[in-house]
Amino acid sequence: EIFLTILTLELERLSSSGWVIGGFLASQLLPGIFLSPLAGQLIDRFETARVLVITQILQAGLLLFLSTTEDVGVLLGGSVVLGILFSVSQPAIYALVPVIAERSDIPENRVNAVLEFFRRSGLLIGPVIGGLIVQAANTQLGLLIDAATFVLAGFIVLLIGIRRPPEEVDKTKKLFDGALEGMRVLVRDPILRVTMPVVLAGFVSMSLVNVAFVFLVRDVLAGSAGTYGLLYAMWGAGLLLGAFLAGRNELNARLERPTLLGAVGIGLSLLITGLFPRFIVVALSEFGGGVANGVHNVALRTLLTSRTPKAMHGRVFAAYGAAGNSAIMIGYLLGSPFASGFTVPLYLVAGVMTMGIAGFGLLRVTRIRNRATEDRTEVEEQK
Repeated sequence: EIFLTILTLELERLSSSGWVIGGFLASQLLPGIFLSPLAGQLIDRFETARVLVITQILQAGLLLFLSTTEDVGVLLGGSVVLGILFSVSQPAIYALVPVIAERSDIPENRVNAVLEFFRRSGLLIGPVIGGLIVQAANTQLGLLIDAATFVLAGFIVLLIGIRRPPEEVDKTKKLFDGALEGMRVLVRDPILRVTMPVVLAGFVSMSLVNVAFVFLVRDVLAGSAGTYGLLYAMWGAGLLLGAFLAGRNELNARLERPTLLGAVGIGLSLLITGLFPRFIVVALSEFGGGVANGVHNVALRTLLTSRTPKAMHGRVFAAYGAAGNSAIMIGYLLGSPFASGFTVPLYLVAGVMTMGIAGFGLLRVTRIRNRATEDRTEVEEQK
C-alpha cells in the first residue's frame, strides 16, 4: 500500500497522465490474471515459505532500484515486475494459513480472521504513511523504507520457521504439468462449483461502483477530499470488525453460508446508499458493507482451503486470484461509462444485482446440502 500510494503520486507528478496512472494500476492486477497457473505451480512444487522469502527479497531489491530513477517507463516496467512477484507472494501467504492453523492448534477461520484484520489494517495505514513520507521527504526515501518492510517480512518468515514442503508426487512433474489444475479442483467440488461462479459474478456487480465512489462523494454528496477519506475509512473500519467477527467458532461450519450472506450484506449496503444518498446514511452503509465484506473474505478463504487438497492450495489460490481480478476488471469496464452521469442508478443496480446473485447462490447450495443429507439418510436406512 505504501508503494501504490507513492508511485501513484510520483507518476502523476512526472506525467500528469490518466493513462499512465491507469496503466500503473492495471500492472498490479494483470500479472495475477495471466501468470496464476505458473505462480500456483511454483508455490506447490517448491517449499512455500522459501518461495515467499525469495519473492520478498526480490521485491525489496526492485524497490531499491526504482528509488534511483525518475524515468516513467522504467517505473512502469518495475511496477509490472512487482505485480508479477505479488501474484506469487499473495497466494503463497494464503497457502501457509492451514499449516499455521495446524501447528498452532487454532481453528483455521480464526487464523484467516487475524490475517484479514492485519491486511485491512495495512490498507488503512499504508496510504497514510506513504502520503506523509512523500509530503515530508521525497519519493526515494519512501521507496527505500518500503524496501525495508519487504526485507523485514522475509526475515520474519525465516524466523518463525514455518514450512510447507511439496507433496512427493509434485517432485516428479514438469513445471507446466497441471498448471490449470487449481481451476479444475474448484469445478470438481459440488459446493465450490456453485459458490465460486456466484462469488465472481458478485465481484463484477460490486466493482461497478468502485469507479463511481469518488463521483458519489464529490457530485451527489457535494463532499470534500476529507469527506472522501472519511467514507473510505468507514468501509475499512467495517472490514476490521467483520474480520474479527468471522473468527468466531460458529462461523466455521457450512462456510458457504457466511460467504454468500456476506455478499448479500454488501449488496444491501450498496442498495441503501443508492436509495438514500445522504452523508450519514452513506457513512453507516459503508461501515455495514465493510463488516459484511470482512466476514465474506474470511469465510471464502477458509471455505477454499477446507474443501480442496492441501497439496493444491497454491494453485487453488492462484486460480481464485486470477478469476477474482478478472471479475473486478470486468466490473470496472462496465461501470466506468456510467460512473459520473448515472452514479446513483449504478449503486441501485449494483446493490440489486449483488443481493440477487448471492441470494440465488444461497438457495442453490442449501439444496445441494439438503440433497446430500437425504442421500446419506437413505443409505443408512438401507444398511
